[in-house]
Amino acid sequence: MIAREVLEYVNYNGPVRRLWLSALDEASIKKALGALRAGAETEKMYDAGLGRSRGDWLIGMNMTRLCSILSRDFGYKGALSVGRVQTPTLRLVVDRDRQIEQFVPQAYFDVVGTFTAACSFKAKWQVPDNVADEHGRCLQVCHADNVVNQCQGQTAVVSAFDTKRQKGEASCLVLLRLFAKSDVSQIRVWRSRGVEYCTSLCTEKHKVTTYPRTDCAYLPLSQYDDVASIVNRLSQVPLFSSWCKDANPAEEGACWNDKKITAHHAIIPLPVTPDLTAMTEKERNLYQAIVQRYLAQFYSVAEDDATTVVLTVAGHLFKTSGRVEQVKGWRVVMGKDDDEEAGQSLPLLSIGQVLSGTYQREEKKTKPPARFTEGA
Repeated sequence: MIAREVLEYVNYNGPVRRLWLSALDEASIKKALGALRAGAETEKMYDAGLGRSRGDWLIGMNMTRLCSILSRDFGYKGALSVGRVQTPTLRLVVDRDRQIEQFVPQAYFDVVGTFTAACSFKAKWQVPDNVADEHGRCLQVCHADNVVNQCQGQTAVVSAFDTKRQKGEASCLVLLRLFAKSDVSQIRVWRSRGVEYCTSLCTEKHKVTTYPRTDCAYLPLSQYDDVASIVNRLSQVPLFSSWCKDANPAEEGACWNDKKITAHHAIIPLPVTPDLTAMTEKERNLYQAIVQRYLAQFYSVAEDDATTVVLTVAGHLFKTSGRVEQVKGWRVVMGKDDDEEAGQSLPLLSIGQVLSGTYQREEKKTKPPARFTEGA
């Protein structure tokens, strides 16, 4: 946008070609110089930037001035800032904070059964519709106590035992908004400074990763030509060598998708041998996370056996689930995702099998909605 505004200011009407860079190492610059883009390819991005700029003037500057002046009648002396992005966001935060302030916790009750087979496991009472609230919870302690009393001493019959093989793709490649998620352990950086560390990895300081300010988690098919070189350079680093050894570039992960490429592709390592000793701890941890997510794309999918068990006790249903890892796949590199639930170990059961069990009521409290964070 800045470059085009300069051209417009000087009334330039000649041809325009755009140098499009995803990294600042010498090889990437030479590659980009050999593939200059026609100006028309990025003209829509200029239009979008111009629209945002004019929106900031029309809404931001004018409404800030208006609200600042009107607020003086209420004793406010400073500038009252209004923005096309910040003000709707502020409204969301205020509404959520009010919900939390006005929230009144409510008690509800679970009944948990502990069953014995080859190994013990727990299952939870499925609250029937006629005693459940809109969220499926039991709010009346008498109903939960009745279930405990009716089930105690009774046998449990396995009414459903279902095991399905589930396959999971590797985690997405690194993109800018991932730094705002507090629950991503692989991105071990301070959330407020994640972009700073990623910028230092990309620019003059290290030159080991691609352009950091991206909202895209995918790679163009043309980038596939660099895979062998990147893996080879990373294999020269002891920390990454074993992962590189077992990586299979023939694996076609979901990250390769030309249709989902935006202005810049996902953040990935460059085909250079990094000097980890020159990095700070935070930079090194972030670089390792970028490498892990890249190499994970060249491993097979992870596979688990997911099992669901339903038991019937004195006419009441109890349900539980568990998962057993069968194929490690990309977890060799990544470990388990933060949002993956390991699940309890379940024995092999058959429909109609009779089990013994014990039962207890558990009192819980409803919780207010969570406060917004940088990630959500």
